[in-house]
Amino acid sequence: MFDAIRPEEWAREQARQRMFQSVPEVRARAMQQFTDTIRLLAVAVAERAGRPADDFGARVLAGAAIGAALAAIPHEMNGAYERSDFERLDAALKLLQDGLPL
Repeated sequence: MFDAIRPEEWAREQARQRMFQSVPEVRARAMQQFTDTIRLLAVAVAERAGRPADDFGARVLAGAAIGAALAAIPHEMNGAYERSDFERLDAALKLLQDGLPL
């Protein structure tokens, strides 16, 4: 999917990511969005598993998925994404899927 992005679109996205990292207020809002994303993902996971929307396990799983994404792209908070970052993201999610074998 990301390979289909045209170079000029990719450059624009990288510039947007640099702005996210360089403006403290925008960066703080991005962190709030991670929290919101965990909550939304947890509700979806819980619903799919037939559990209550506030299920603790679903929230932990959602947090683990978001945490894996952040860990897979450690420079995410310092610069723009690179195409190879999405391969690392896939690998991180695969580790979660496999039970985090070390």
